[in-house]
Amino acid sequence: MEQKKKRGRKPAIDSNSIFNVLEEHKFELFDNEKLKSNTHPIWTKISEKLNFKVKPLNLFISVYKDLHHFQTKLKESLNIEHPCIVEQTTDEENVSSESDEDTEEENFDNHVELLDGRRVIDDSTTLFDFYIPFEKYLEFKPSIIEYRQKHKRRKYNVFKQNIWSDIINDAFLSEHKLPCNFIYKRNKVSIDKSRSNYFFTFHAKCKDCDNKLFGWSDNEPNDGDPIYINIQTKNTKGCAMSRAFCDGISIRSYLDNCFNILVGQDRQLPQCFIRIDVAHMMKIFCRLKPLAGIKNKHLKNFYVRGLRLLLTSDEMDEFKNILTSLLTVMMSEKDGWLADKSISPAESSR
Repeated sequence: MEQKKKRGRKPAIDSNSIFNVLEEHKFELFDNEKLKSNTHPIWTKISEKLNFKVKPLNLFISVYKDLHHFQTKLKESLNIEHPCIVEQTTDEENVSSESDEDTEEENFDNHVELLDGRRVIDDSTTLFDFYIPFEKYLEFKPSIIEYRQKHKRRKYNVFKQNIWSDIINDAFLSEHKLPCNFIYKRNKVSIDKSRSNYFFTFHAKCKDCDNKLFGWSDNEPNDGDPIYINIQTKNTKGCAMSRAFCDGISIRSYLDNCFNILVGQDRQLPQCFIRIDVAHMMKIFCRLKPLAGIKNKHLKNFYVRGLRLLLTSDEMDEFKNILTSLLTVMMSEKDGWLADKSISPAESSR
């Protein structure tokens, strides 16, 4: 009996709807005919127009990678010349590796979706960025090596083996403190940057929790400048502690159990209590990109102080009342006293 093929997950919003909003803001997307960076507020603005069904970073990547020909159509409408650049493996790119096994990691499993042959980052992973000083980069800087295969000669750009992975891993874990023990499988370095979207890419996998990693650098650094690296992987902070002290459960399961206890659905306490200081939670919250982009200090203080009230609540009812009041103030369309001299919900919730 012939089995039906499973369809992929239906997108939250169709590409035509995304492009229509992008086209509305096309004059704000480019600066001197170059696409604005992924940290520019315009991507958050467009995401808001789409009811946040597409994250700002994913919007940027979809245009940057020319998914659904977004960038091509936008530049054509603005009369900007757009060379067609698609990342591909050529004879001038290297696939050097410490291990050539686990080729299925090329697809990054469910953490990176492949659309139109290009990478799109999904919601289950986190984007980390860091830099390596130029002096350290020189220790693993790639060099072109020519190999002879039968009657053909091929050139590859090759990192220094057993050096590049140690330097990148040390810089990454030093900056972001993930508990994973990553094993770096392979890297790919382009010789001709005009024929590739990246200067180099690499893959890794944690040997303890199987967390997979995809990393890349967009450009080769100039002399004296650091090299900037991006890594897409799951944020596993807290997972190691949870598995070690709470009978091997994941951090998500631990949180679900604690929540069920708080709402009275369960009485079985976890074997160990994982405590995070309020100060640490506040720091994590303040570093969120949407919050960091708020220029109004009073508005930012409102969100920060509201979170602190929630974190320092002693009772579940107190937590519910504070959360209800905060959401009422945040989402209310009217403020103060109304025309009929009655008090608005937002005003009463203050």
